[in-house]
Amino acid sequence: MTVADSTTLLITVSMAYAMCLPLRTGLFSVAPAAFASIGGYCSALLMMKSGLSFPAATLGAIAMCAVIGALLTIPLARITGLYTAIATLAVLVVTQGVISSMGITGGSNGLIGIPNGDSRWLLLLIIAISAAGWFWLDHSQTGRRVDAVGGDAILAAARGIDVARIRAIGLTLSAATAGAVGAAYAHAFFVLTPTIFGFNFAIQIAAVAVVASAGHWASPLLAGILLGLVNQLMSDYANWGLAVNGAIMVAVIVLVPSGLSGPLRHTFRGRGLRGRLTARRNGDDSIDREGGHAAARA
Repeated sequence: MTVADSTTLLITVSMAYAMCLPLRTGLFSVAPAAFASIGGYCSALLMMKSGLSFPAATLGAIAMCAVIGALLTIPLARITGLYTAIATLAVLVVTQGVISSMGITGGSNGLIGIPNGDSRWLLLLIIAISAAGWFWLDHSQTGRRVDAVGGDAILAAARGIDVARIRAIGLTLSAATAGAVGAAYAHAFFVLTPTIFGFNFAIQIAAVAVVASAGHWASPLLAGILLGLVNQLMSDYANWGLAVNGAIMVAVIVLVPSGLSGPLRHTFRGRGLRGRLTARRNGDDSIDREGGHAAARA
């Protein structure tokens, strides 16, 4: 595997965590693709125009994406379902249009000659921090509250959980993560155009999010690796690649709605018969942390 291939695979895994974080709160968002673009351009311009180092430029990109993401949470945290997907798709379209129209970004031609180097260390750091954060959520009271919001927001609100706040934090952290990934891409490939993180990229990471679901810390990692390898195998067949991603999404939604999270929870959290018997002996019939059960314990 070449450096470019391994970098692309790490980007897919990193974006899986950025996509799945809002999903865990019950929001299906493709906005991370837009924030990856914003983060990439911000980092590239800071290096090219201001002479900042890559780490400093990356921090600037993360800060900008976090601020923009926090502002977008005001409307996005209060809508759900199909409306969230449509709204975040609109964010992606608007982002592409603005970047394509600005002279400082190179317009539709993009930026060429970005100071480049090996950014895999940053991507590995993003994955490590994300996985550690998710592991903590899987085993904490905060995680139970997040899962309650993702399972049934109305019931969670009735239990006193601040649904809008949890979703706003999830969207903001997702935006910051995606911005860091965009910065890593710009540094690794030294060329950036508005279409790189466009609709096709959004479909690819949406497929990863669907396969992963959002109920276990390892599911984005495994889904990112799996779909990343599939996309690399299909890289010479661009149109077929999108078709394959679409087919995978449909198959997972129909056959395994819980994605990889379901089998992982069953394997590692005692979701089988033994786990049920143990839970009943302890007087706890709600062994699943999702939905209303999670809300009841939160």
